[in-house]
Amino acid sequence: MSLYRRVLGEKFETLPETLQVAHEFEGQRCLTGRVDVRCSENIIGKVLLRLLKLPRPGVDLTARILLQEAEQGERWHREFGDDSFSSRVTPHRAKAGCIVETMGGVSAVVRLTAVPDGLQWNVESLSLLGLPLPRAIAPVTQAEERQIDGRYRFEVVITLPLLGLLISYRGWLQPDSLPAEQRIA
Repeated sequence: MSLYRRVLGEKFETLPETLQVAHEFEGQRCLTGRVDVRCSENIIGKVLLRLLKLPRPGVDLTARILLQEAEQGERWHREFGDDSFSSRVTPHRAKAGCIVETMGGVSAVVRLTAVPDGLQWNVESLSLLGLPLPRAIAPVTQAEERQIDGRYRFEVVITLPLLGLLISYRGWLQPDSLPAEQRIA
């Protein structure tokens, strides 16, 4: 059973078809499409972007997301243009309806909420190297997946208190076949 089906339970069936197809797979799934990326223009934001290995800004970039089943969850490898970044996504052990996404030393507890045309990601808490980040200094994330005009669309916006935008990216994806030589090992 897929990660999202396990986390969402019966609500998985209420998701639009394009989201179900994207998140229901065995082994691995490749999604391809296009993405626009905006990034912070202040020095602190730029340093954080590099430390977190997040993508550089660009318009109408090639997007490729490789999803692979991993121990008790999934590994997500995102390629936006020439930049790539990865995370591990697992079900939260104690909170029903939540996942934990870990990228480097940063972990986010995220509540997945099925809505009529898609899915909202609501970050409930963040930790850095296992230490909880106080809300006063923690980034704020708004993220959603939707089906619009029959396409899987996504948008993620991450802002920093007092500094504003860290990164935002939005675009569309569709399932793609993945040649054996390009599969994640």
